[in-house]
Amino acid sequence: MGATRQSHAATLLADGRVLVVGGLTSDTSEADAGGSTGPTTFILAATGANVLKTAELYDPASGTFSPTGSMIDPRHQFTATLLVDGQVLVLGGGGEAYSSRTSAELYDPGTGTFARTGSMAKARWLHTATRLVDGRVLIAGGRSPNDRTLASVEIYDPASGSFSTVGPLAESRQQHTATLLADGRVLIAGGYTQDQDSWNVLASTEIFDPVTEHFVSAGPMGDARQRAVAALLDDGRVLVAGGTGIGTEDLVLLNSAVLYQP
Repeated sequence: MGATRQSHAATLLADGRVLVVGGLTSDTSEADAGGSTGPTTFILAATGANVLKTAELYDPASGTFSPTGSMIDPRHQFTATLLVDGQVLVLGGGGEAYSSRTSAELYDPGTGTFARTGSMAKARWLHTATRLVDGRVLIAGGRSPNDRTLASVEIYDPASGSFSTVGPLAESRQQHTATLLADGRVLIAGGYTQDQDSWNVLASTEIFDPVTEHFVSAGPMGDARQRAVAALLDDGRVLVAGGTGIGTEDLVLLNSAVLYQP
């Protein structure tokens, strides 16, 4: 790539290329790499890392990366979701040294540029964004500007370019998983919750129904876990694997996995 990156996003485009965008870089000389129109806005105090607004395209035919247009806002720990029309919805982001964002942008692969779209009601990072069967995008949970986990949920409508509030989640969550099921519902699993001075890793799961726009409990999944991965299997089940759980004294890495059966 043209820049070193972490906490970035990679999205498969309709034409087979991959959009790689944002993230952190430790090399300040790379802050303007990849077609940036100016330096990054934020340098993180604790690490000196730069928050990037640059983007690159990976072409599988040539096996190479090339610069494309840059985001309007630098972001890391955000989401980038492919829409039905081939554009990519980029939203949220945040972390140490700057507040989480309400802003959202659309990347157009045809022009290679980003443009503003509507803004969320709640600023958030470490959330999930899931494209529903009808083309809308479900944005769930995350972390707020005052470092508290969110139960709030919003839906982005590409037709109007606007967000509306639905839900909320039964429990506030960040670093959870969100998986679109074969029947169009969304499974939300695990994550981390924090309220005032208390925190907890979650074993609970919830199901979002796009018809009612509400959540219902799907029961516990066994081990409490955050930062896990989830994948929809061909038979409609969901594999949730790994992540971080609670040990006797501190957080522990997990090698366990569970299957959700709709």
